[in-house]
Amino acid sequence: KVLLLARGSHRTWASTAFAALDLNNKGQLTRADLRKPGFEYLLRQCPGGRLADTASVRPCVGLAFRRADTKGGGKLSQKAFEDFSWQLARMGADAEAEGRRFAELAKGNPSAN
Repeated sequence: KVLLLARGSHRTWASTAFAALDLNNKGQLTRADLRKPGFEYLLRQCPGGRLADTASVRPCVGLAFRRADTKGGGKLSQKAFEDFSWQLARMGADAEAEGRRFAELAKGNPSAN
């Protein structure tokens, strides 16, 4: 249930962010659109705060974009942008969890397996 609430909140944010970034009203965003300063500002506004540290998120943008760009055209629809930003937020969370797990393993804590 918590995940559904988070996803709903994320969907609302993504819709607003997409509209703010789609300056030409074509209903799609390109990588160039995501390199504009407004994109990083919008990331910091994402619910949950997982995208607030844009310096650590920036390296994951390309991979998340490729995953969300299922048609391979270099463009994201509003739904694909929602998926892209959701994946991007999860990538940061996964990296943090993996880092903690690795630290526990390095300490010799067998429960981290």
